[in-house]
Amino acid sequence: MIDGTDVLNRPDGQARLLRAALLANAAFSGVTGLLLVIQPGMVIDLLGVGSEWILRLLGLGLALFAVELVFQASRAHMASWRALLASAADLAWVLASILGVLFFGSLLSAAGLITVLVVAGIVLALAIAQLIGIKRFHRSLGSP
Repeated sequence: MIDGTDVLNRPDGQARLLRAALLANAAFSGVTGLLLVIQPGMVIDLLGVGSEWILRLLGLGLALFAVELVFQASRAHMASWRALLASAADLAWVLASILGVLFFGSLLSAAGLITVLVVAGIVLALAIAQLIGIKRFHRSLGSP
């Protein structure tokens, strides 16, 4: 039975995919966050719409998310629910992106629309990799 705290530093390597997915997510979130904080005007030009202070706030949130992901991936003992929560946050981002495109896509430039969809696709891929990593790890422990 899993109590939520799993040893992810096992010799069988079952946590390798989860660690890699969390670190890839951290890198993508960190770079995106820094871009939003440092160059919000460039992002506004690309999207065709936006507010500098909202983008900076979003960038700060992404940077903090990246720090949390690195913290999770670098721990010898990690609560698997935290990786699951990060995956849920990624899926919420994808859903918000899709809804944003559906309801406000006409406000975006063509490049902005493509950018939002590409970012959502990358975030979805990272979430799926994390969920597969969690499942593989739990399977290696003999839990469902």
